[in-house]
Amino acid sequence: GTVYRRAVIAPDVNRTEWGPQGEVFGGVFDGGGHAISNFTAVNGMTDYLALFGNCGKTAVVRNLHLVNADVKGDNMASCLIARLEGLAEDCSVTGEVAGIYVVGGVVASLEGGLIKNSTCDVTLRTYEHSRKFNVVGGLVASSIRGVVDGCSARCRIVAKQPLYVGGGLIGLNDRGVVISSYCEGVDIAAENNGQSVGALCGGNGGSIRHCLAFDFKVVCQGADVGGLVGGNSSLITTSVAEGQVIGLSGAGGIAGSNHGYII
Repeated sequence: GTVYRRAVIAPDVNRTEWGPQGEVFGGVFDGGGHAISNFTAVNGMTDYLALFGNCGKTAVVRNLHLVNADVKGDNMASCLIARLEGLAEDCSVTGEVAGIYVVGGVVASLEGGLIKNSTCDVTLRTYEHSRKFNVVGGLVASSIRGVVDGCSARCRIVAKQPLYVGGGLIGLNDRGVVISSYCEGVDIAAENNGQSVGALCGGNGGSIRHCLAFDFKVVCQGADVGGLVGGNSSLITTSVAEGQVIGLSGAGGIAGSNHGYII
């Protein structure tokens, strides 16, 4: 991969344009096990807000730790990476993230990429004035054909408005794979309706294998609320959930609703 010997600071963003701006990161960033403390990025008018805004297919971010991060963005916000098509491994995040639409602790949108052996302990908040459907996840908010392997999450999700999809490890798993991962101590409070909310995963349209959720409390005034997943339309195998689930309708220990396979 590419070795960068100096950091290039991106120019100011154009607030009239949506989506990533500037160059896509396609190199290798090896933190060497070091930590960045008190990373702060606050801009409620900016999309794709994180330490790395947009990581392409050749990007590698590894051995990096964020401690006490504070990110407050708009449509896609995360502490480490907003959009990832490449690889993130052996990373960790502690801190808080707030946003309107896609909000994740380590990665907001995982698009065909891989996150491996990474952890988080985060608080996630969605703004009260948001009128959009929210997708929120402790480690990853949304995964489209992505892979989450050997990861763990501890998180608190506070949603003042309807929570569309929310999970302690991953919010939405769309044709992706979640394997050998777990969440613990997850606390989700969706105070004003919601759908597809689970301790490990909110909505599963992919594969969840050998996963665990324990010591959690999921409270959602809505439908499809589950201990492991909120709504399942694909495959869950060899996975366990132990915790508390409170839902308005369609609440279950493993899945709030199941239109797929649980083996």
